[in-house]
Amino acid sequence: MSRLTGSIRRKLAAMCGIWLVAISAVASGPVNGLFSVSGQRTYLPVDSAFQFSALQNNEQLILRWQIAPGYYLYRDRINVDQAGVAIPLELPVGVEKLDETFGLVQVFYRLLEIEVPINPGLTQVQIDYQGCADAGLCYPPRQQVIALEAP
Repeated sequence: MSRLTGSIRRKLAAMCGIWLVAISAVASGPVNGLFSVSGQRTYLPVDSAFQFSALQNNEQLILRWQIAPGYYLYRDRINVDQAGVAIPLELPVGVEKLDETFGLVQVFYRLLEIEVPINPGLTQVQIDYQGCADAGLCYPPRQQVIALEAP
């Protein structure tokens, strides 16, 4: 009888261990920022999903997006203008993605950094972009206005 009890104890201990690991995984929060403890999908705020920064270097502006895991930016939704005039961009080739809304598109994951020529005599640059979560949420187009330093 003690052999049976020992075997049952080991199995119960193993099952309890598995349950503890599962409970701690659920309690630790969302997985990749997409699921909450209740199983509902949650999404990062747009400024966390696409951490944007700009740095002026004389007549160039360096634009940088740090893109959270599970999120992407649309290549063809990135636009920059200065005083209402579109600035031509040299964007890298993106990753092809079949998007439910826009069909076959190119997107950027993880990090995007581009150099944009600017007219330093003007006071600001407007940057427009749009991104989505792989899990299905698309954010509305986002706009950033960057004040330029005087030459």
